[in-house]
Amino acid sequence: MASFQALLHKYEAERARLQSLRSVQEGDLWRLSALGTRVRHLATLEDHAAGSGVTAAREAVKKAIKLTVSDVCNPHDKCMLPFMIHNMALCFSTSNFSDINSIRRLIGRIEGDLATAKKSQRVQYHYYYGRILLLNCDYSAAHDQLSRAFNLCHKDAQTNLHLILRVLVPLKMMFGVFPSQTLGESQGLQPLMEIAQAIKEGDIKQYRQALHHKYQQLFLQWGCYLTLESLKLVAYRNLLKKVFLLNARPGSSVIRVKNFTDALKVFEDSETDDVQAHCVLANLIARRYIAANINLQHNAIVFAPRPKGFPKLSALQ
Repeated sequence: MASFQALLHKYEAERARLQSLRSVQEGDLWRLSALGTRVRHLATLEDHAAGSGVTAAREAVKKAIKLTVSDVCNPHDKCMLPFMIHNMALCFSTSNFSDINSIRRLIGRIEGDLATAKKSQRVQYHYYYGRILLLNCDYSAAHDQLSRAFNLCHKDAQTNLHLILRVLVPLKMMFGVFPSQTLGESQGLQPLMEIAQAIKEGDIKQYRQALHHKYQQLFLQWGCYLTLESLKLVAYRNLLKKVFLLNARPGSSVIRVKNFTDALKVFEDSETDDVQAHCVLANLIARRYIAANINLQHNAIVFAPRPKGFPKLSALQ
């Protein structure tokens, strides 16, 4: 797109001009960041049409970030926030996360200025930073950042709410909080509702069908595929809990491994044997999803006294 290339050239020229100055004023950086917002949006459109707009925009934004941390800009750290948002957004647009560590190092310089930033910038910051933390499997911190983004987002900004929820809802399931049917219908999250139902019921077969076949491309596009994939153990845990409640005698915390194997044959694979059941149990124990041990001599699962055998998921992440 000619308009994108022209705007990108203007952005680079303005950055080069500021770089040549002995001292850059705060207003100059805000104008450059506003121009950067237009570059970022046009870059996305250009990428859909031709192909390399986002990569070019990202390189330009990285140069702008170097400008904001240079001596000519001190002490304008708070002006760095919009450039950081641009960079994080373009990271996800290109699926190139090579700069994630440098982004996390710079974040410490801008967190103190979030309170005075525009609400829209705070929403974007918490959203993208939450997604970065999610990539690093820092689930608790990611949950905190994405929850802040959701709480700050205007209730009428339905597109933004949808973007946040399609990442936040799977994350909440890791903490044992499942979405209501009303939320799923109002926010267009029916695919997530389907997989959430499978996880709640411990239906591994339905879970795999939804995740790996029916909605795989959609979940990859939404950025929640890896989170949903890590919920497989939660589905196993829920199935095991049902087996325990059905088979444990009153006052007892012991069930046979065969009880679980039989359930796996119905809800996962008819060829499942005790060895595979042992593998699943070992993973559940290692991740502390259950407080139990396997008695190999009697081929039994010995749980901690009720209700400690199945700790709350919210306490595990």
